[in-house]
Amino acid sequence: MSRIDNWHSVRIDKKNYWQARDWCMKQFGQRWSAVDNRDGIWCCFWAGREQFSSYIWHFKHDRDAMWFKLRWL
Repeated sequence: MSRIDNWHSVRIDKKNYWQARDWCMKQFGQRWSAVDNRDGIWCCFWAGREQFSSYIWHFKHDRDAMWFKLRWL
């Protein structure tokens, strides 16, 4: 069972959400899901009302978070 508590996080603007999601699916496979894919190594959630124009991306491995940062920040 995988949890995302200790994963590496990156926040980006929502304007790149769809492109970044497609890129992650190509690079890392299906996203992590508590319901049906606990083996996934990445996931993304809306940052919430305080940062309504952002999404927070979580990666199991530091190297994947860094690769994502280099591509999307």
